[in-house]
Amino acid sequence: MNEQRENRSYFAAANGYKGFRSNFDKIFSPLNLDKMFILKGGPGTGKSTLMKKIATEFEKDATVTRIYCSSDPESLDGLIIENEKRIGIADGTAPHVIEPTYPGAKEEIINLADGFDYHGLYGKNKEIITLAKQKKREFEKAYSTLEAAGNIYRHITTFLINNENYSKAECIARSLIVDERTDVKSRENDYFLISAFCKSGHVRLNNPINKRILSVHGDNISEYMLMSKLKEELSAKNCILNIHYSPLSDELVEAIETEECYYTVANKAQGSFDSSALINTSEEYNMLHEMYLSLLEAAKKSFNEASIYHFELEKIYSQKINFENNALIYKHISQEINYILNK
Repeated sequence: MNEQRENRSYFAAANGYKGFRSNFDKIFSPLNLDKMFILKGGPGTGKSTLMKKIATEFEKDATVTRIYCSSDPESLDGLIIENEKRIGIADGTAPHVIEPTYPGAKEEIINLADGFDYHGLYGKNKEIITLAKQKKREFEKAYSTLEAAGNIYRHITTFLINNENYSKAECIARSLIVDERTDVKSRENDYFLISAFCKSGHVRLNNPINKRILSVHGDNISEYMLMSKLKEELSAKNCILNIHYSPLSDELVEAIETEECYYTVANKAQGSFDSSALINTSEEYNMLHEMYLSLLEAAKKSFNEASIYHFELEKIYSQKINFENNALIYKHISQEINYILNK
């Protein structure tokens, strides 16, 4: 097998200003995989637990990329397992529904619902329907609130940030860039996200980075101004390996990875820079910024309410399923992965 790269963790979906967005179709494209396992089944059926077990089994002999749930960063939504071969496993249920394009040839549907006690679930149908509707309503409320926050953010950056502010950011960006190699690098996919906005607010994953870290923190506006200018300056040098965008908007740069350095937002570590001074605040700016932060807090509360209803649904389903079926599924997937990786 090849020399192992560091295992990484990402999000493949996001809750943002424009609602829910998913990169599952890109990350789990069957054309980029030798094999794809699509997991089906309701909440509480053990999809995340199954993937965590698979990840632990194969991370010793292959590179494992864990894809976490953007609404619950403690749960897995998918895996990429690779050596010379590349295998994907993903939760194929809503909101990131996956259906096979080349069934059998590339994809295999794994139905954890085969273990359901359907009579027992039928007796809980009214409770399930009520909880599902309440969960949906809270998600809709959260997305509506995030949309309002996005409108305020755009208003601030369009009308209250002037060319002088951006010129300051450009000068600082140039001074912060370390000596980068200027030969063209092969770019990795830019749709992996390192953070999520959910019930806990803005949550970031701690990926191991063995290089210099330059972190930028500020007031939720200036930090992304500076990151935008860093992107422009580094792009001109043709030395960007990977770009991670904010979960709130794919127009906001969250992190930039180069050969020498890892530039990131709001991670006060070595080389930390406070970007707040880039903006000359005014009464109008302060008022709108406070409204923006309040809306983000309200959205966070709605996501938390949705997660409570989801947890109640999980409890019902987990009590009405035969998990011995999951053990057989795990054994089958494990054997298939071993076969493909060693073929």
